[in-house]
Amino acid sequence: MVRCLLKHIIITISITLNWFALLGQTSDGVSITKHNIGPYAQANASQNVWVVIENFSSEGLTQFDVFYQVEAGAIHSQSFTSLEIGNWTPSLFTLNTPIEFSNGGNITVKLWLDNINGAPLPEIDTLIVPVKVLSTTSNRMVLYESFSSSSCMTCIEANLQIRELANIYKDQMFVIGYETNKYLNSPMYELASRDIDKRMDFYNVMYTPLSIVNPWYKANSTNFSSNYIEAELQRPSPIGIEGTFTVTPSNIEVDFTLNPHAEINLNMVELKIAFTQDIVSFEEPPGGNGEKTFYHVLRRFKTFESDDLKDIAYGIPVQISFSEDFADIISEVNLNEFRVGLFLQNTETFEVIQTAELNKLASGIQTKTSEGLKLYPNPSNGKVNIEFTPTSTTYNIVVTNILGQNVYSKAVNAKAFEQNITNLSLQNLSPGTYFVSLIGSESISTTILILK
Repeated sequence: MVRCLLKHIIITISITLNWFALLGQTSDGVSITKHNIGPYAQANASQNVWVVIENFSSEGLTQFDVFYQVEAGAIHSQSFTSLEIGNWTPSLFTLNTPIEFSNGGNITVKLWLDNINGAPLPEIDTLIVPVKVLSTTSNRMVLYESFSSSSCMTCIEANLQIRELANIYKDQMFVIGYETNKYLNSPMYELASRDIDKRMDFYNVMYTPLSIVNPWYKANSTNFSSNYIEAELQRPSPIGIEGTFTVTPSNIEVDFTLNPHAEINLNMVELKIAFTQDIVSFEEPPGGNGEKTFYHVLRRFKTFESDDLKDIAYGIPVQISFSEDFADIISEVNLNEFRVGLFLQNTETFEVIQTAELNKLASGIQTKTSEGLKLYPNPSNGKVNIEFTPTSTTYNIVVTNILGQNVYSKAVNAKAFEQNITNLSLQNLSPGTYFVSLIGSESISTTILILK
């Protein structure tokens, strides 16, 4: 029984390290602690290689060489010199020669270090990475999880950085912002405290601001580099996820399909659907750091366990539809400002297998973003202020009557991720009910205006 238990522990450790791509390889106190190789690759394609090096020795790290080899092919190496890496500091390095994958099948990639601080090593400590090369894969979408607080002063800088990254990678990254309530009773935290607390426990989050990517990288958000996103985007996914959602007065209707390219081990796997509010604004700051506008705020999770997804273990697509009821909090949120994201994650190893953002269906138009549109005064005598916080720079404002006829339009150049205010002159329109739409390249936000 002890032998069986020991075998189970060894297998579990091996699976954990292979999935999470965190198998450390130590040479003279210097380690490759993370890399973006495997566990899947695309056949007849190449992949850039990124490694995170950490120095656990008592001396500073000034130079080293990285070697890597696919099966019994050519050995590639790259030297890094003139470094100043202290102890316990993770540093990301890009290797110049990409890995080439040919036919499908199971292969191994070998990585190792040498010439640590210029001294050749007597023995090469090699890291063996098993990779399954697939004939078809899907492009990876990155999950970016941000743990922050509205009373944390360093969170202001971190939140600005995350907004910029979210704009740059808007089609490749889904962001979830968690208000951790470390310093006060935040209204954002109180609305989703159960889900936020569980996520903090899941990652053992003890401080803010903290960013976690896929979760290939986990660090203080103010030290975060976009290179970690680029590294994770290089890894193909063994599954594609596509779907849509529709907003009703108090519900969100969700429909999506999981399309696996290979058999997937569903041990300890769950699918989480995240409902986030794209923009949350307050008239007065809800915390002590003075911020009034927040992005990608988590409102609720819905979870499907591996039993609900069992067909993808055999390479069979799975289609899921459900309705999520928000009637209990509809007075506190705007469903038209919601995004819906999905991610399939191994709960034992933390590996995020794939992420997706669903397209919003509205009058046959697919949208992804709402812009926090506000009108005032409303009702109005025709002079209207329109306030919005956009994610891009060019918009059209269109006013339609109850018959669906366009009665006013105006082009607007906006400043992305900042509060924008423009004026509408509608005195020539008859009293009544109108719809004001802010239309961008990837978004439509509409609200009602009453003219008196």
